[in-house]
Amino acid sequence: MTTMPEDQIDLTDIALLTRLTAINLDHSETLDEHLLELSGLEQLTKLHLVGTAITDDGCRHLTSMPARG
Repeated sequence: MTTMPEDQIDLTDIALLTRLTAINLDHSETLDEHLLELSGLEQLTKLHLVGTAITDDGCRHLTSMPARG
């Protein structure tokens, strides 16, 4: 985990990079509500969340994204 407190994690700036195809948040203090910021990244095909506290509820924020595959 990072040493950055969870209340300081802000994915708003990352969400502005609308052409991102991959994001690695492994071992960060990312929480379910943080994923809401990423829901508009339509070109995102890979999201790494190993070692985070993300649950199924957090992943539901991403269900509006276009299906790939």
